[in-house]
Amino acid sequence: MYYTPAIVWGILIFYFSLMPGGEVPVLLKSIQGFFIHMAIYFFLALLIICGASQFTFSKVNNVIFSVALLVILISGSILEPIQEFYIPNRVGELEDVIANMLGGIAAVFLWRTISKN
Repeated sequence: MYYTPAIVWGILIFYFSLMPGGEVPVLLKSIQGFFIHMAIYFFLALLIICGASQFTFSKVNNVIFSVALLVILISGSILEPIQEFYIPNRVGELEDVIANMLGGIAAVFLWRTISKN
């Protein structure tokens, strides 16, 4: 239940990345870019962190949680453009992978910085 927003957001990410190029809504085509990809994965990471914050971290080390979250986000960042190679009129780009990773990493480091205070 706590992870529902993150799960829904993740499903939306993969739903829109699975659309053939000709079917992508005009609004989404117009907002493509490096910072949009960063923002999408930044928000995903924050939703996962918010879901996890409902649980006590006393049993799980924050470093272990951070590493596990980064592995999940980086894996998703890599898999999303790879799947686009198999979809008509879509091309996965290295720039998208980097932007996705940076967005997730930025959110994790922001959370770690805030949670230390």
